[in-house]
Amino acid sequence: MPWPHQLWYTTDVTTPVSESRDPILKVVFFRSQSGNEPVREWLLSLRRVHRKVIGQDIKTAQYGWPLGMPLVRKLEPGL
Repeated sequence: MPWPHQLWYTTDVTTPVSESRDPILKVVFFRSQSGNEPVREWLLSLRRVHRKVIGQDIKTAQYGWPLGMPLVRKLEPGL
């Protein structure tokens, strides 16, 4: 069963969000000129249980856009 916050953003609660349609947003990790991906490296340094929670939130943003606080905050101009 989807997490409670996913139920709010999908009309079909019997099908997981990821299977109901294509993602609205594409997830891309920052990559430096040397090829390092610091956010991906940080995520991989976390325990599996924490990575899973963060992954669920990323997936919610991908498939449930537009969202607001507390999951997604507007970026200021110039970022």
